Amino acid sequence: MHPDFGPLTPFVRAIDGMKAYDPGAKYIAAGGVTSSLIIPGSANIMGGEGTPVKNIPRSGPHHEYVVEDLLLEHGVPLEERLRYMKMACGENPKRVYGHTRMGNAWIFREQLSRAKELLEKQDAWCEAAVGMSSEGEKRAFIEAMGSFPVELKLDSTVGMLRGRVALHNHCYEPEDFETMLRISHEFGFRVRAFHHAISAWLVPEMLKEYGDNVTIATFAEYGLYKREAYQSSLHAGKILSDHGVPVAYKSDHFGEDSNARWLLLQAAVGHSFHLPAEKALQAVTSVPAAAIDLDYRIGYLRPGYDADIVVWDAHPLSIGATPRQVYIDGIATLDPVKVEESAPRTAQRSSHSERGVAKPAMRAEVSQAERQDICEKATTPGRQFIISGIKKSFLDNYPEVTVKGDHDDGDLTLVIADGAVTCLSYGAGCAQTASQVTEDATLINLTNGYLSPGLTAVTTSLGLLEVAMESATGDGVSIPMTNVRDPSNVNYAKYGVSIEGKGIARARVGGVTRAITPPFTFAGLVRGVSTGFRTGNDSNLLNGGIFQPDVALHINLGEEAKAIEGTESRAIYELRQLLTTYSTKEDNSAYASVVKGNLPLVIHAQSVV
Repeated sequence: MHPDFGPLTPFVRAIDGMKAYDPGAKYIAAGGVTSSLIIPGSANIMGGEGTPVKNIPRSGPHHEYVVEDLLLEHGVPLEERLRYMKMACGENPKRVYGHTRMGNAWIFREQLSRAKELLEKQDAWCEAAVGMSSEGEKRAFIEAMGSFPVELKLDSTVGMLRGRVALHNHCYEPEDFETMLRISHEFGFRVRAFHHAISAWLVPEMLKEYGDNVTIATFAEYGLYKREAYQSSLHAGKILSDHGVPVAYKSDHFGEDSNARWLLLQAAVGHSFHLPAEKALQAVTSVPAAAIDLDYRIGYLRPGYDADIVVWDAHPLSIGATPRQVYIDGIATLDPVKVEESAPRTAQRSSHSERGVAKPAMRAEVSQAERQDICEKATTPGRQFIISGIKKSFLDNYPEVTVKGDHDDGDLTLVIADGAVTCLSYGAGCAQTASQVTEDATLINLTNGYLSPGLTAVTTSLGLLEVAMESATGDGVSIPMTNVRDPSNVNYAKYGVSIEGKGIARARVGGVTRAITPPFTFAGLVRGVSTGFRTGNDSNLLNGGIFQPDVALHINLGEEAKAIEGTESRAIYELRQLLTTYSTKEDNSAYASVVKGNLPLVIHAQSVV
């Protein structure tokens, strides 16, 4: 919507902006997502009405790209279809319109007050009309009272007050949940779901006390990207579920982090962090279906329900689980030949047991007391560890770590002393080495443990920006280079990296021990030179935290480059000029280092052209 419409646009409808030929529908369905609720964007306090769809284009009798054929309620009379209102509170409308939270609340309450006045006029009109039977009485009534009171701009809001339009509210923080629930009780409507709701895990009992059974439609791990999202917790799903709050996982379907195709991955992550398997699956099936009042048709595999079925090659919560076929209204949507072509060769060769038909295990958890004890010992100088219960090691290609013994001897034991591996052996092969470590060595007994090298992650901003949308939380956002031919304009990430924060802590949770990050920018041909750093708790810039100051020169092609260069062809021309010009120069610039083969060149591109 154009800002001139203002922050209240409940009168617009998502259906009026939909494209039936959008390839996103087939793309989303390929991930096993058969139905979606499409709701207008989240900049306005009231954004407009949404509509549910089936992710299967050209499903009508003529196999044409028709929006009506996409609708989940296709064929249902217009007046009987469900209606949904999208609202937003907090940072988004504040940023766009400059209002305070108090101002946003007042604007919304004033809108509701106007709608309530219209609702009362409608009710009064209907009460007065009761009992009119003859045509003469009806004509006299219309002449005296006028026609039924209608105002198109207020129709959706009145419908919300009557309970005919379900409210889905973009909200992040506890104070915003509370304000919305307070207003809902003041005017007598119900909030069906809070979307995003990153901080909901902090106030589950408050959400319950309002008695509305509000669904929390959130992300399993996507967070930290703005201030409102900084309180995200990987355990949010479990915490909310333990308190009896309905949890659904959602997508924003933009970029890679919240793409609807990977919705099941969110359920898998939630389960990994101790949301029970049945609750994790319900979070992408029956719970969202109930939140949009369609759980009489979708969300379950039951007689009489829509034949929306996904056939997986493994347990849907296991890593790498992939749909082999997706049926929507009983229609197969995936080409078996293409599915076979795209399936990993290892998946095709694996047995059912190897592919994880069984329910995947949750992450191991230790008590708070045990965690504190291990952490205290692990952070003391000269720390030593003895780790047992390791089923398999992936260190075969590391000659400096020799594995003793044979797999038949039993589980592996790992001994670490003064930061170095001193023994790795099957069975009792490390007994002598273990006896030589100090008595206060940290003992860690694993169940079904696996040993691998630390992961190295290539990131967009880790270590440079703690909160992507808040430049004050780190090095900032690089200004795009307008004169790329001058090597003195090249940014170097090593001068701005900071090895701390929630993002780096999460990286450690995922097994990432090293990260490579280029300068952070939104546009331009030359992004800059990346740096490599360790993610350890005790890593800093003065003790070897940066393991490689200059890793590679990063170049953008595509939309980022076009934003400055104008065209992709011009960007490629400039890149060729850079490499040609510095092929004969004897200096230590990033460009010359690339040409000499001393510095890798990394191209960021989104197109195969």
